[in-house]
Amino acid sequence: MIKRIAAFSAALLLAVCSAGLAQSRSDILWNIVNNCLAADAASRAAACPAQPRPARPLASFQDAAEARRDCRASTEIWDQAPGAFVAFRDIKQCDCLGRQDFVHGLALPFAEVTGVEDPQRPDGLWAFAWSVALQKIGDKQMIGLVVNPESGRTQNQLHVHLVRLRPDYLKRIAANPGAVLRTVPLRDLSRVWPATLPAAGAGGFRDFGVLVTSDGADGYLLRVIDPGTSPEGEYTQWSCKN
Repeated sequence: MIKRIAAFSAALLLAVCSAGLAQSRSDILWNIVNNCLAADAASRAAACPAQPRPARPLASFQDAAEARRDCRASTEIWDQAPGAFVAFRDIKQCDCLGRQDFVHGLALPFAEVTGVEDPQRPDGLWAFAWSVALQKIGDKQMIGLVVNPESGRTQNQLHVHLVRLRPDYLKRIAANPGAVLRTVPLRDLSRVWPATLPAAGAGGFRDFGVLVTSDGADGYLLRVIDPGTSPEGEYTQWSCKN
C-alpha cells in the first residue's frame, strides 16, 4: 500500500516538475502555498506551479484527458482561514473527476512548517481541517484526518489529508493493533498536537503518523500510528482506484 501511494506521489511530482519549475520535488506544496496562495503571491506568480481557479464543469472539456490536464494544472481552493490556513483539492481528485463519492483534499498552514517533527506545528490546523472535511464529506463518522510520518511523506510542508475512512478501517486496526501506538480520546481538536507528542514519546518513537476520527458521539479519537504504517494508505479511501 505504501508503495502505491509513493507511485501516486511520484506521478504528481513528475507532472509538476515537467512544467519547467526549478524547485525541489519535496517543496511542491510549499510553493503552491507561498507562490500561489499567500497574500503577496501576486509578486511571485511566475513561480506558481498551479494557479488557483474554480473547478470547471466536466461538460466544458472535450474529453476526460483534457479535464485531467486542466485539473492538474490548477489549484481548486476549498476554504481559507485568511493568513492562517488553506484547504484545497488534492491532485488525486484529478483522476476521479465526476466521482461524488470520492473526496481527497489537503489542509495546510500558510506558515512554513515541515511536518510532525516541526515544533511550530499549529494547533488550530486540526479544527480548520475538520470543518472543511465536514463540508465536503458530510458524515462525520466517515471523516479521516491524516498526517503521514516524516519517513513516509514526499512533501516537506505540513499537510493534513481530508479523506473518507475505509469502511473496514476498524477491522484493519483490530487486525494489526501494534500499528497504533496510542489511542487518545479528545474533546477539543486544538489538543491533537499536545496529546500526540507524549503518546509517541511514551512508545519511544520520534517519528509517527496521526489519524483523527470521530469517537461516534461529540468527541474525537486521536490515534498515533507507528511510522512503519501509512495511516493514509491503510485506513482511508485515499484513491478512487482502491
